[in-house]
Amino acid sequence: MSVLFYVPAFAQIEPGSLGYYNYVPVFGGQTVYGSARIQGLAGSGVSLGGDIGLITYNPAALGLFRKSEVSLSMGIGSTGTQSNFLDNTTKANRTWFGLPNFGAVINFSKDDLVPGIFRGGSLGITFTKVNDYQQRYMMSGTNNKNSMTDYFAENANANLAAGGSFGNVYNQDASMPNTLDALSYYSYLIDYDSSSNQYYAGVGYYDYFNGDHYQKGDNYYDFSLDQAQQKETVLQKAGQYSWDISYGANINDRVYLGIGGSVLISNYSQERLFEEKHAPLPYGLKDFSFRETDAHKGTGYVAKAGIIVKATDWMRIGGSIQSPTYNYMKETYTWGVVANYDGIIIDNNPSNTQYLDHSDVKTTTNSFNYRFVKPMRASAGITLLAGKRGFITGDVEFVPYKTASLQYPGDRFLFAADNATIKNIYNNVFNYKLGAEVRLAKQYTARGGFAYNADPYNRVDDLKRDQYYFTLGGGYRIEGFYVDIAVVQGFTNQRYKPYTLSNGQEPTADIKKHYGFYQVTAGFTF
Repeated sequence: MSVLFYVPAFAQIEPGSLGYYNYVPVFGGQTVYGSARIQGLAGSGVSLGGDIGLITYNPAALGLFRKSEVSLSMGIGSTGTQSNFLDNTTKANRTWFGLPNFGAVINFSKDDLVPGIFRGGSLGITFTKVNDYQQRYMMSGTNNKNSMTDYFAENANANLAAGGSFGNVYNQDASMPNTLDALSYYSYLIDYDSSSNQYYAGVGYYDYFNGDHYQKGDNYYDFSLDQAQQKETVLQKAGQYSWDISYGANINDRVYLGIGGSVLISNYSQERLFEEKHAPLPYGLKDFSFRETDAHKGTGYVAKAGIIVKATDWMRIGGSIQSPTYNYMKETYTWGVVANYDGIIIDNNPSNTQYLDHSDVKTTTNSFNYRFVKPMRASAGITLLAGKRGFITGDVEFVPYKTASLQYPGDRFLFAADNATIKNIYNNVFNYKLGAEVRLAKQYTARGGFAYNADPYNRVDDLKRDQYYFTLGGGYRIEGFYVDIAVVQGFTNQRYKPYTLSNGQEPTADIKKHYGFYQVTAGFTF
């Protein structure tokens, strides 16, 4: 189990929390997604129907199809981040290519001459990337207050207080330990003092002249004399993907009902490299780097239902609901430390004095299975049509983040503190989307939209994490073929702590993020 120590230190965190509550916005949130047409409308259109990109939002969209269809989307994404860390600003970028949406619709509409209020329907199978984790951020600056090694010592002492023992650390394989405490101990970033039963950020030594006891040595640096140059690079990759199979029925060309199911695939990975460099003092720490890889992969299952009603020829109303998603997750993670020292004595036996100049230790690859329950989502919308000239469509979406939860098979109390923390620090929110399409000529259309995703945090600090998306798009359509393009621009703020300390003086990075996605969708109708 990877205990996350680089997360925000909120006052509402329950004692005993393992840190997995931080994954609620990661696995519970969503970006603007769908076909290029729907992306151009900022993801709005729960009441619109008739587009393959809307099936994931509302399966009732299938009821408005009159032909069968296949489509494929391709896109290029980019993120830019600007991090303010220890009064220093650093920028970073990331670019990627992907297939965000493709699918097929098989239409079973009845001929207009066939009687009956049931007018047929359509079956749809789609693949959609509903959440994007891709980003890189970098930070660097001078810290004259503390070191990540202070965190390592605090973390090890917390584990002692929780019932652990030094023997649990000492008995691990020194060349490949399996816990963070053992990694930092065998890298000599922390040491253990048996007289006080405490860890500290320093290097002890085996004292040949004092009863062959293991003694607490002097700290290997003093921040009254030293300043640490700290730098970190974080790379996040992959996303969430939804495989949908749905059916939509047409009732008398007025009411459209839909039902469907999804397989939600979560694939999140983070790589981080933290580096700390000190001024070269005699018998001291020169520098060290801490590397972490952390990956979460899982599968969940979702039930969906929706309705669209043609209230008049110029107005449609609609709604959809998605069940909570039980995601079966597997986490794999490793840590590694490379450290350089300036000849620290770790054994003063005159016949075999030992000095420390370098350490390079990596943990085993650990894994942990758990379940994450993603909150349900409910949407309602309205579309106003101006004949064939275009339309305006808007949605409101409800996401109860407080209902997210974590589960561990075999121990229902393991995540009790995390689940209490979820209720403390998250809100139930409303998100809003608005889009418009205008027909410029018989074959050409233009689109634009705006989406707002509310900050899921419940006033945990002074940072606003609301997400804003601005979109533009255009389309070309002829008999049997269409192509659409879309541009999505998103903006939000993030906060990141490389480590946390009990006194709250850990360094913090405030990050401004820009998200861009450029997509083209081509489709054939028949």
